[in-house]
Amino acid sequence: MLNPINSTMLSTALVPIADSLHVGIARTGWLIAVLYLTSAVAQPAMGRLADMLGPRRVYLVSLGLVAVAGGLGGAASSLTGLVLVRVLLGIGTSGAYPAAMKIFRVQANRIGCEPPRVAMGVLSLASLSSAAAGPLLGGVLTGVFGWRSIFTVNVGLALLTLILAVFWVPEDQPRRKSLVRLSEQVDFMGIAIFAAFLLSLMTFLMNLRPPIWLALLGAAAFGAALIAHSLRRRQPFIDVRMLALNRPLTVTYLRLGSIMVIVYSVLYGFAQWLEGSAGLTSAKAGLVTLPMSAVATVSSMMAVRTKGLRAPFLVSMGTGLIGCVCLFLMGSTTSIWLIAGAVAFFGVPMGMASTATQAAVYMQAPPEEIGTAAGLQRTAQYIGAISAASLLAFIYGHRATDHGLHALAVVMGIISAVLLVATFFDRTIPLMSSAAVPTTPESVTTQPKGKNMSLTKLDDTCALLVIDLQKGIVDLPTVHPASEIVDRSAQLARAFRKQGMPVVLVNLAGVAPGRTDAGSSRFSRPADWTDLVPELEPQPDDHIVTKLRWGAFAGTSLDGYLRERGVTQIVLTGIATSTGVESTARNAYDHGYNVTLVVDAMTDLHADAHRHSVGKIFPRLGESTTTEHLLRLLEASGFAKRPSPSM
Repeated sequence: MLNPINSTMLSTALVPIADSLHVGIARTGWLIAVLYLTSAVAQPAMGRLADMLGPRRVYLVSLGLVAVAGGLGGAASSLTGLVLVRVLLGIGTSGAYPAAMKIFRVQANRIGCEPPRVAMGVLSLASLSSAAAGPLLGGVLTGVFGWRSIFTVNVGLALLTLILAVFWVPEDQPRRKSLVRLSEQVDFMGIAIFAAFLLSLMTFLMNLRPPIWLALLGAAAFGAALIAHSLRRRQPFIDVRMLALNRPLTVTYLRLGSIMVIVYSVLYGFAQWLEGSAGLTSAKAGLVTLPMSAVATVSSMMAVRTKGLRAPFLVSMGTGLIGCVCLFLMGSTTSIWLIAGAVAFFGVPMGMASTATQAAVYMQAPPEEIGTAAGLQRTAQYIGAISAASLLAFIYGHRATDHGLHALAVVMGIISAVLLVATFFDRTIPLMSSAAVPTTPESVTTQPKGKNMSLTKLDDTCALLVIDLQKGIVDLPTVHPASEIVDRSAQLARAFRKQGMPVVLVNLAGVAPGRTDAGSSRFSRPADWTDLVPELEPQPDDHIVTKLRWGAFAGTSLDGYLRERGVTQIVLTGIATSTGVESTARNAYDHGYNVTLVVDAMTDLHADAHRHSVGKIFPRLGESTTTEHLLRLLEASGFAKRPSPSM
């Protein structure tokens, strides 16, 4: 709510700000543009942090930044100071949405339910309502308390939300992140290149009369650099590989950006026309847009109740096209009631399409990157807003007229018609019946009863086997963040050591020599390729197994080591689920051990392979559990610590 309301609340305060700070009205346009630019960069960045650090942590910090920005905005005395405040406000307000989407994903996976469309509808409803009410609220606050109140109001809103979040939002799972590890996983270079790309593009689009071709050239250069950087980095800020391979998600982003060109052209362009051509005050212009806000609210909830996604998109495009026809036929002398009725048509794409897009992203994005994908969704929205601002500047010029409104209606009508036809034939739109919860480390333990065994007990002597968490493997593009697998495995290793139970750290140093259809996997490895990751904190009593096969038993002394210590049960974590972990589980089962598989502490290079091992193979080899459940069992078992024989 905080981001959309700050996006539109400023529109009715620009003139008072310009008069108070003695600057031209054109220069205050940067207060709008810089928020969109910052949000476009910060949304996916905050989404990535929500994926890595936990959504609740990101949410609370973001609210704190909003409160600080609100206080600084109330004290700012220059346009430059306000621009910096809007940057901070953009960063803070950008954390709420991707964090909320991540919270939905974690909670849904935890209880094994389908996508929470009602909850997402409420999220969309709050966003849409606040955005539509922004101009009216900004006008009232400015008129009664002065323009600074549109900044200071954020202090109260942010603090109230923060208090509610502290009590209502579930705690994140414990995570151990060093600053070095964080810098490795957050693509700061990618963020800088993407920001430069957007700034160059925005500079070009906001200055089309005459165009600044150097800015367009810079945007092209930064865009090419962004693609090259993304292809080189394992976890890039903008994952070009994911967008190229995930065509449905890319189409969803493109559709959303086009819809937002229409929505923001109406939000800003229609209000400018009402004030500049129809002669209404800012407050009255805001009142005329209230029917659009009401329609957006109703249509958003209607989208929640539909069984599919194609129908909401088609209805949105159709009503948008009708609204464009109405705008083309009316003028400054048209009855205010007819004007309000005409603009209400645009409430449907504002509400229904936005809710349907959220559901589409939820289903199409990789589950371990839902926060990042939600951030990119907002980035697509803001690029649409920047494009709309450029379109308005190009069509309206210095003043909004009837002729300009009609030209805007024609352009929006063409966009609506193209989207209507393209959506009708689009086969990438998911069906709600296909919206089953994807397999993730959190969700694989919520299989229907009878398909997966749950851990029932711990034997008196069990051992932890950590498979292939070494530098050369954790850097591979895994389905789930390797850092989370390492963190959970390290937690278990510390717990096993505390209980005096064996910890076996396994690394891979070679491959079997046989011929395969996949070809040879031999390659030149760096000197530290087999080194265990330091987060495991290897101890002198740990047993190190270096293997030359997928499984940890073949050609090693592992079985003898375990038999010597009376081990009857092994607990498995590591990478990759379908190769090293599954092969070791098969070996252990054949050797007569009880096998426990910690499914949220393992991952694979391929989602289908991970899903098949967890859902089809592991139930026949042993019992599945989660890190949290196993830690509770270890604590409850209260094994007396006993010395382990040296290696």
